[in-house]
Amino acid sequence: MAIVEAMEKLADVKSGAPSSPEFRGRTMPPWSSAGWISLIFIGICIAVPVVRPLTWVWRVDDSLSHGPLLIAIVAGLLWTRRKEMRKWNSAYLPGLFLFGFMSLLHVAAAWGDIDFLKPLTYIGMGAGVVLFLGGLETFKTAIGPIALLVFVIPWPSALVDRIAFPFQLLSSSYAAMLSGMVGVPIHREGVQLAVIQGPGLNSYQVLIAQQCSGLTSMTVLLALGYLIAYFTPVNMFWRAAMVAIVVPLAVFTNSVRLTVILFCGAHGSREMADWVHNNEGPVLIFLCSLVLTGLRSVLLAWLSSQKRKKESTEVNNEALPLINS
Repeated sequence: MAIVEAMEKLADVKSGAPSSPEFRGRTMPPWSSAGWISLIFIGICIAVPVVRPLTWVWRVDDSLSHGPLLIAIVAGLLWTRRKEMRKWNSAYLPGLFLFGFMSLLHVAAAWGDIDFLKPLTYIGMGAGVVLFLGGLETFKTAIGPIALLVFVIPWPSALVDRIAFPFQLLSSSYAAMLSGMVGVPIHREGVQLAVIQGPGLNSYQVLIAQQCSGLTSMTVLLALGYLIAYFTPVNMFWRAAMVAIVVPLAVFTNSVRLTVILFCGAHGSREMADWVHNNEGPVLIFLCSLVLTGLRSVLLAWLSSQKRKKESTEVNNEALPLINS
C-alpha cells in the first residue's frame, strides 16, 4: 500500500495536479507565471516616468534627500514580513475598485501635469493591487510600509506657499523670545531678526526665508515620526498623535536653531553663524529623534501602568464578592 501511495503522489506531481495537501501549491501553472510577469512589467513601465522626476527632486531638495533611504526601508520591512503575505489568490473586489480609481486619478494627474499626484496615485495603485490579490489580511500587513512611501513625494507648491509664511512668523517669534532669554536682545520686524548692538554684542541680522521656516526639518521628522510610530505597539490614535507631535517639535527645534545662529552672530562672528547655519541640520535631526524616542518610552510606560491598574481593579472587583461571602 505504501508503494502504491508513493506512486500515486509521484504521478500527481508529474501531471501538475497534486492531490495531497503536502504537494498542493508547490507548482505554478504557466498562465499564472505569465500573469505575474506581465503585472510586474506593466508596473515597471508605469513607474519609470513617475520615479525619474523624483530622482532629480531627491538630489536638489534637502527635505527629500532621504527618499532613496525610505524606499530601501520599505523594501526591507516588506521582506521581513513576507511570511505574513504568502497568499496572493484572493481576488478581493474592493481592491479592484481602489486600483481602478487610482488609475483614473493617475491618468488625470498625467494629463493635468500635477507632479505630486502622479507618484501618490502610483502608490495607491500598488496598494489596490495588494488588496485585490492578497486580500484584507495581507493588505493590513503591507499597508504600513507602503504608506511610508508618501514621505518621498514633494509637497504641492500651493500647500507649501500657504503654510510656509505662518511657519516663518512662528519661528521668528519664538527665536526672538528664546534669544532674549539667553541675553541676546532682538529687534523683530516680521520675519527679519536683528541683534540690538550693545556692550559685547555684535551687529547681526537674519531673514527667515521659506527654506528656514522649519518645513525642511518637519518633512524629515514626519517620516521619522511615522517610523517610530509604526514600531510602537499602540492603537492608531496614539500612533497618529506621535506623528502629529512632530509639527510643534519642528517649530520649536527650528526656533532653537535660529537662536543658536543669532547667539553665534552676536557673540562670535558672521562666519561662525554661517557655519552653524550650514551644518547644524543633522545634529538637530538627531536630537529630535532622541526626543521622539523618549516620548515613545514615556507613552509605553504610561500605558503599561494604566493597564496594570485596570487589571488590578478587575482582580479586586472579582475578589470582593468572595470576601463578602
